[in-house]
Amino acid sequence: MHASPDAYAGVFLRGRCHDAGSGRDAVKAATRAARDRMAKSSNTTDWFAEGLHRIRECFDHVQAGRVIPVDELAWLGVLLTSVLIRDIAFTFCRAYGDDVARRLWTEVACRVEPEFVPAPAANLAFLAARSDDLALARAAAERALTIDPEYSFANLIMHGLNMGVPPARLRDIDLDDLAAQITERAMEHPAETRPVLPPAPDPS
Repeated sequence: MHASPDAYAGVFLRGRCHDAGSGRDAVKAATRAARDRMAKSSNTTDWFAEGLHRIRECFDHVQAGRVIPVDELAWLGVLLTSVLIRDIAFTFCRAYGDDVARRLWTEVACRVEPEFVPAPAANLAFLAARSDDLALARAAAERALTIDPEYSFANLIMHGLNMGVPPARLRDIDLDDLAAQITERAMEHPAETRPVLPPAPDPS
């Protein structure tokens, strides 16, 4: 039995997202299948459209109070390794609201396999920083950097937190304009939308 979407924030802040016995075997199996699906994908796959579709489905689950199904969760984790898909996913807080977005990014960062944590954790950190929840922003950025110390988005957020960048400046970012820019980039450079899988963990 998984926790409800609202229950993940506490375990995230306590660093207990990936404790054994929380459906990890199912997530591991789904992640292996998602990796295989990615490896067998066609070069003609419209990754940006696939990303938009999957992001919307996962937001709908969270908005309705449902836990994201494990297969959809694992595939979202793969898709978010594309920077353009990660970034367009962040802008969905426009349509769904910050509360739903916070629950989604917390759940995804808690449940995906560790090598897929940096993207959703960085999105959570940026959302929290915009909302002036600096404790959550720092915890999420640190979580991303624990997995990948070179993850540029998380490093940028951490730098902003350390420099005391006012949340109001982050809230001034026009998400409609940002979404338009990301979409234009994706249309002009479709190869950049392809996910980039992290190395698979050592099975031992």
